[in-house]
Amino acid sequence: MKAFTCTFIKKDNSERKINFCKLSDISKVFPGFLEARIGNSGIEKNVADGMELVYELDVDNFRYVNYNTIIGEIKEIEIPDDIFYE
Repeated sequence: MKAFTCTFIKKDNSERKINFCKLSDISKVFPGFLEARIGNSGIEKNVADGMELVYELDVDNFRYVNYNTIIGEIKEIEIPDDIFYE
């Protein structure tokens, strides 16, 4: 499964490294995972330009990535397909 790693600048101007999966990729590999975690909460309402809701692998939770403040490049990595099975 595709995952990504990058560093970006947070709102408080600190650097943040994140390893994440895009929600669309998770849905393809593990149908039902997002619905079980988010449901119909509307968690992605009013997202600013350049921001994307992703699933952070290191903390097992949802986070926003700010693509407007990326430092360097976003690197694609591979993770096991079964990572989301509990």
